Amino acid sequence: MNNNPNPDAMKYLQPVRGRNFSRQHNKAVRLLRKMQGPNTEMYQPLGNIQIISKYAGPVTRIHRDLDISKAIASTTIEEGGTIYRKEIIASAPDQIIVFRITASSPRALNFTVHASMNY
Repeated sequence: MNNNPNPDAMKYLQPVRGRNFSRQHNKAVRLLRKMQGPNTEMYQPLGNIQIISKYAGPVTRIHRDLDISKAIASTTIEEGGTIYRKEIIASAPDQIIVFRITASSPRALNFTVHASMNY
């Protein structure tokens, strides 16, 4: 089985990215077909979600973890004796992405969420 049917595919990667970032999606699709072939599925970002946490004092510890087998990316942060945990869980079969934010102290969570669309 040939897992790389197009040995020249890499030369199209940067031009495809450039067209997507400059919102020239039709041109990016044409280049993508040269890169991957005519029968590819496209996944383009619909938007951005930004979560901005606010802490009462300085952060004293940060730990990041990625568990590929469970599809969970997590960040644990310690500030002033409170442990904050942020988890991102993804499931392709269920077609979901879940954000979960917890704190070890009551009423400690303080964050804002911003969303922007990529049209």
